[in-house]
Amino acid sequence: MIQDLISFLDKSVVNFLAADTVVRMLEADGFSHLDTRDHWDIVPGGKYYITHNGSAVFAFIAGRKPLSPFRIICAHTDSPGFRVKPLRRPHVASEHRGLRRPDSLHLV
Repeated sequence: MIQDLISFLDKSVVNFLAADTVVRMLEADGFSHLDTRDHWDIVPGGKYYITHNGSAVFAFIAGRKPLSPFRIICAHTDSPGFRVKPLRRPHVASEHRGLRRPDSLHLV
């Protein structure tokens, strides 16, 4: 699973590439693209996604029953994106490499 994350991050160095990578993953999992300018024919259990400005992706799976409960899961990324923090003093065992956002939030 960690290799999948590293591969995703390597392909997603800016928000536009992250959106493209997510679209490819969704399509590989059977999701269909919907155009916001068109009428949508949603079928129960159907998998769909829309994009906005090439930098945002919204995906959903239609419920199988009318008025069935739904869940919304969201994620957000900004450019310049995630980076690997270099070691400042490689000889100190307590320091480690980890995914780090520019605002210092560690994601290890």
